Amino acid sequence: MPELGGLGYVPIFSHLWDTAFEAYEMEQNILQRFNAQRHPHNHEIVQGITYDRLQSTWLEVMTRLRRR
Repeated sequence: MPELGGLGYVPIFSHLWDTAFEAYEMEQNILQRFNAQRHPHNHEIVQGITYDRLQSTWLEVMTRLRRR
């Protein structure tokens, strides 16, 4: 959301899910882990987290969802 900070954003982590529901579920799982860091004007944006925390959360959620 460049209009919030004037920055461009580049996806770092990606995974091609079989269905849109699976992709949505992944997104929601990750966002729930960062409730306290969600932007007040757009709750799909998180701020103030480290790369390491994002990466470990991504891997944890990915592993759990792919096992089902």
